[in-house]
Order: sequence, then C-alpha cells, then structure tokens
Amino acid sequence: MIFHIAPKEHYEACSHLMASSSYIDLADGTVFVAAEFPSEKHFTKYSQHPRVVHLPHPMSGQTVGAGIAARLTELGVVETDSVFAVSKKAGQRHKGMKL
Repeated sequence: MIFHIAPKEHYEACSHLMASSSYIDLADGTVFVAAEFPSEKHFTKYSQHPRVVHLPHPMSGQTVGAGIAARLTELGVVETDSVFAVSKKAGQRHKGMKL
C-alpha cells in the first residue's frame, strides 16, 4: 500500500489507475490516500502530478518529517511518526487507511 497526499481533483480524475484506494478529505482541499496500483506503469503515471507527495514506504521505518506532519496535523500526526503510526491514526477516521 502506498500512502500519499494529492489534490482531490487529481485523485478523482486518476482513480481508475488504482487497483484499490481509500482516502480522507483534508481541510486544505487535498486528500490523504492509501492506494494499491496494479503496475509500476500505473503508479508512475499517477505520480507525475507535481503536487502528489508520497510518504515513506510503510516498512522503511522512516518518520514522516515536519512537512508531511504539518499537512496531516488534523489527523494527529507528528513529525516523529512512522507511516505505520500514521496509518493507525488515519484508521481512526477511515478503516481503509489501516495497514
């Protein structure tokens, strides 16, 4: 599963590129998305939008950092959260966001 933040209109226009997805509307008009893509080609095509921001891979153990945390504060995300921790917090609003 790949987690990212994207403009809602881009997500809606390109949702056909995803095998499955769940999202949460954010206050700034973007969406926080958990998605699976059927192929690397589909993922690359979707990701070409300059405002799509990817979180680290969930299994990397990396923290999300200040920039992403600032965009996800309404979900209770802090910069020291791993993507796994972010998925748990987002899962409180939408069960499809849990790993």
